[in-house]
Amino acid sequence: MFYAEVTLLRREGRRLPQREWPAPVYGLVRVQDNAHGNFRRLMRSLTLHEQIGVGSVRHALSLYDPYFLPSADGALLIAGIELCSAAGQGVREHGQVWLCRTRAHHDESREPLSALLDRHQPET
Repeated sequence: MFYAEVTLLRREGRRLPQREWPAPVYGLVRVQDNAHGNFRRLMRSLTLHEQIGVGSVRHALSLYDPYFLPSADGALLIAGIELCSAAGQGVREHGQVWLCRTRAHHDESREPLSALLDRHQPET
């Protein structure tokens, strides 16, 4: 478990150029092993819990079957499976990459990331 800002680097499995990256989400990242669900096997997952307001926490993001990728600039890249649901389409799986930068608290200042990270994402 660790606190980090997480930026999603893909949208519906499509790699996003750096100029299209969404704003990072800050929260507590937890690693869990789950033996239930549709995967029908032991599945490791990462969840990000974001604090909203005073004393309120919400489940913001999930990543299944995570693995670590080479990274640059002190960041941690974690790739895995994201589950998405759309009206009338059911649940779909997409590849997702999280760019994690650990931070002790939400207001801690960080240097901007360089364009080096764009070269480290997997192509598929």
